[in-house]
Amino acid sequence: PLPEACITNHQCVRIKDYRQEWKVIPIDKNRSRVELEFYINPGANLPDWLVNMVLRDSPIRVINTLKESF
Repeated sequence: PLPEACITNHQCVRIKDYRQEWKVIPIDKNRSRVELEFYINPGANLPDWLVNMVLRDSPIRVINTLKESF
């Protein structure tokens, strides 16, 4: 989000740094390979295992949702 759009709330963690990169690689006429890479910095003292758990599962969920929509 834009820095001025972040509302301070001490009961929640607001993600201030998030990036994703999509790569669509053609395999043949009817197939493509999709790679999705995330980076997230929650800007809070969250345990690494928790952040990594979200990062590990998020690309799979996004790609599966994309597949289901076609």
